[in-house]
Amino acid sequence: MFNSILIDSGAANSFIGKRFSHKYSLTISEPPENIPAIVLDFLESPSLLVTYKTRYMVELPYFPSFEPDVLAIDTPKGEDLIFNFNFLNHINTSTS
Repeated sequence: MFNSILIDSGAANSFIGKRFSHKYSLTISEPPENIPAIVLDFLESPSLLVTYKTRYMVELPYFPSFEPDVLAIDTPKGEDLIFNFNFLNHINTSTS
């Protein structure tokens, strides 16, 4: 189902690509407030305002399923999902 997943240890949040969320008709909603985000390798627009969020059931081979809160953005290189380092807690992986 996923074409690409990026694990970004420096990301404060996890993200889902808007294109991916529309392709699979995910219900997206507005967060309580707009969240500023800085994308360091996005040359055209290094900062953006996150205006949508959703939850998505993630199923990866060999790992338990989990449903994180993700922010919907136009991902820099068309990634389907960008996980921050905390996603490892969802799949019971030791990070120490």
